[in-house]
Amino acid sequence: MKMTGQLQSQLRDFAILFIAFILSISSVTALGVSSSYWGGHPLYVTPGETKEIALQLQNMDSDAGDLSVSVKLTAGTEIAKLKYVGKVYNMPYGTDDTPVAIIITIPKDAQPGQKWTITSMVVGSPLVKGEGVVQLNTGMQQSFEVIVQQPEEAAAKEAPTLWKNRDFSIIAISISVVLLGIIIFFLVKKRNPS
Repeated sequence: MKMTGQLQSQLRDFAILFIAFILSISSVTALGVSSSYWGGHPLYVTPGETKEIALQLQNMDSDAGDLSVSVKLTAGTEIAKLKYVGKVYNMPYGTDDTPVAIIITIPKDAQPGQKWTITSMVVGSPLVKGEGVVQLNTGMQQSFEVIVQQPEEAAAKEAPTLWKNRDFSIIAISISVVLLGIIIFFLVKKRNPS
């Protein structure tokens, strides 16, 4: 099957835009949040249990520089609270795994199967000095479910040990997509060396 010149040009343009898009993602995602619990991987608890968990904040993008980060719970506040309410986290570039403690207290009269969704809003802004500087904030939400179980069931269901840090899988997928885009680009170029 032979490609027309217009189709080849469109495919080349798409490949270039796709690669540029993938390469630009890193400058947008300076602030990262990870947790042992997320959609599909809930926290299992028992009635009357109090548990402390932590979100992990990361600032791994040199283009963003140092960040000032605040965290607020926006859902599930009937059972969850931040250990340090109102704390502002100053995160220099390269900061990894800064814990944000969340205390979860389940009522003693909670019934097995009862669920809550805990949602946190994480907002980061650059630590820029000087007058007249325009600052853009980065915000993201982290949500997970808390599910009440019988004590025997909760002990059997722990947080997954493999892939605790979702950032590893996101990076692996991103690298795979970039490599696929490069391979497609060179295959098209090799077939039509014009």
